[in-house]
Amino acid sequence: MTTRPRLRTAALLTGLALTATLGIPTAGAASGTGGIPAHYAVGSAHGLPPANAGGGNGASSLPILYAIAPSENQAHSCKVIGKDQYGNQAVVCVNLTVIIVGGPGAALPYGVNAQAVLLCENSSNVKVQCANISERVEMADAVNGVDVTQNNICGHQYGACPVAGLSAQTGTMDYTSINSQCASNPSSVYDVWAFAVGGVTVIELPGSGQNVTLDSSNANDGSNYSTGHYYACYE
Repeated sequence: MTTRPRLRTAALLTGLALTATLGIPTAGAASGTGGIPAHYAVGSAHGLPPANAGGGNGASSLPILYAIAPSENQAHSCKVIGKDQYGNQAVVCVNLTVIIVGGPGAALPYGVNAQAVLLCENSSNVKVQCANISERVEMADAVNGVDVTQNNICGHQYGACPVAGLSAQTGTMDYTSINSQCASNPSSVYDVWAFAVGGVTVIELPGSGQNVTLDSSNANDGSNYSTGHYYACYE
């Protein structure tokens, strides 16, 4: 069983400001940019299975994301990682999406990718324009570690940040075959997770200019913010 990373999905983002709302289409995604719910309590996380920074956790009971033609299936998690004296808050969201590539008889039947969306909200939980955002998102599996990565930036000399949030989406890691034992194969290439990278993921809040950095004080996976581990399988 092998995998192949490639740039098959939507065009990768540059360091320029976005002019449109970006997101991965999903089956049953919540409303908002990239499936982002409208409101978060400080310090909360949504839909989050246990994260494990060290790789596969050896458990056979991980939740499963199935690639089911013709739709996509997505794990989604968000958290407010900090706020300023005016009540503005910095939000980090990560998505892990399993997609159909070519179908069960194809050489590359399905794949998986990662997305991070960073945004700001005011004290009324309304999205507002961040002063600056820098972000890095990565997707990893329990055998190879990090498979794909992508960066994005907006604000200041890079152009205004979009009010809806700034997205960074990786390329796709494709699976070269379908394994009927995928969902009972711990610490394998099917054990995958997406995460925003700590230290380089920073949101500058509007008004105060306060920088909120993703790190071990507000993350859930070491210094990173992760979806937690899932099996990526083909049904």
